[in-house]
Amino acid sequence: MIAVDFEESNTTFTAQECLPLKAHADVNTGRIVSCWEASPDELEMIQRTGKIWLTYYGGVPPTQMSALSPFFVPATDDEFPDEIEEPETR
Repeated sequence: MIAVDFEESNTTFTAQECLPLKAHADVNTGRIVSCWEASPDELEMIQRTGKIWLTYYGGVPPTQMSALSPFFVPATDDEFPDEIEEPETR
């Protein structure tokens, strides 16, 4: 997966031996949001296994992963599914 720029990004994190990471940093809440894009091969693997692996270096901060943008504001309740189907466990 690669990190991608997005409309709400307002900062870029950099570190030695790492690619720049565009993100939205909220100084009021401490929340940092980044957006990632899967390659076609990764999408096929996610579809097949239902899994994404997340690796941290230097500690584990509180984390949330979602396919829905945290900046998305639905116009109506109908835009959200009533139930989210759990992936089949293998």
